[in-house]
Amino acid sequence: MQNKRIHSPIHIIVVSPYFLPTIGGSQRYIEELYAHMVKQNPHIHVDVICYNTEQVAPKESHRRLTIHRIPCIELIKGQFALPNIVALWGILFKLSQKNIAFVHTHIRFFDATWWVWMYAKLIGAKSIFTEQVAAHPVHPNPFVQWIAKLVDTTIARFSIQQYNLITTTNSAAKKFLTHTLHITKPMTVSYGGVDTRFFSPNTSHDIPHLRKKLPKHAITITFASRLIWSKGITYFMKALQQLQKLPPNVHILIAGEGPLASWVQQQMKTIHWNKRIHFLGPLNYHEMKQLLRATTIFIHPSHHNEGFPNVLLEALSSKCFVIATDNAGTKEMITHGLTGYLIKQKSVHAIKESLLYALYHKKERILCAQQGRLDMKKRFDWNTISASFYDVVKEFCILIPHHATSKTLRFTFH
Repeated sequence: MQNKRIHSPIHIIVVSPYFLPTIGGSQRYIEELYAHMVKQNPHIHVDVICYNTEQVAPKESHRRLTIHRIPCIELIKGQFALPNIVALWGILFKLSQKNIAFVHTHIRFFDATWWVWMYAKLIGAKSIFTEQVAAHPVHPNPFVQWIAKLVDTTIARFSIQQYNLITTTNSAAKKFLTHTLHITKPMTVSYGGVDTRFFSPNTSHDIPHLRKKLPKHAITITFASRLIWSKGITYFMKALQQLQKLPPNVHILIAGEGPLASWVQQQMKTIHWNKRIHFLGPLNYHEMKQLLRATTIFIHPSHHNEGFPNVLLEALSSKCFVIATDNAGTKEMITHGLTGYLIKQKSVHAIKESLLYALYHKKERILCAQQGRLDMKKRFDWNTISASFYDVVKEFCILIPHHATSKTLRFTFH
């Protein structure tokens, strides 16, 4: 619809199939982006539509975001769900009664990518799509992976082309959309960010879900992620099994949940120094902050179809020495040897060598962690990122004063 004028307050619909209480990088990106945006711009109102995969309250207000949860069927646990169509369209119809400026969704693997652009057209709003992942989906089942790739190169590709505005959270994702999926529309990179005040260094030895307190001079190596194959947990455990001699003050902290949780705990028993390996289970946002403050070295050996992993931003902001696989957008947030350490994917040897380097090069480790923290404050603080995204939106929607003496604002769309 051309030249649609939308008066203040500005109403936005965000469709994110996975959202609170589900915790993941892509969900965190959407939450932080809009929570900071509405904090900085009180005239903006955001309704988030997600799928009720955790069977919690159907409606909730969180950080000034109104969350609507739709009943659903989860086909792949933690990765793909389909909504109850009747319930979904009931909410969509109700929200369409507001004067919606635009509808925003993300991640091409989710079904919302296929229909949000049509819904936006139907209600006379604009559509925004954000991609975070710079690779085809990965899955241990080759058939599932083949189906996902087929959908990626057909339905997802067609759908993305229909959006009015396309953004990516990293340059690697932009390159993938352009060169692999052959998306021809212009794209804008709007990086993910981190709350550098919340995730800040503060020497602590209090570990969430750990009954005993670690020694004052303990060195902690933390793995915190979903416990699935593609996050590299199997390679990390193999590396630990091969690290026979570590300083006695080194402790391993493993946090997360997923289908490999029981396997991880079984593997821990096979390591002769397992009394210094601690399984913490799933952590909430505040517990994650507490864990990172107590972390010396953070390891992220993922070969997942990553985008711009939030957990790395959080670890860097917390002044941890970060070791991560050279995967998708990680090289855009980490400068090897200066702000962190990049290693090969699926390499037990690389994990072992990087951990040993960090343990036995204390001066370099501390300096690198300090530089990582400074870089997060300079480039990736959420207040800066959210304001930058809002600037992108303002280029997409020209902000015009309603009247010289009026405080009311309105959008005129190109």
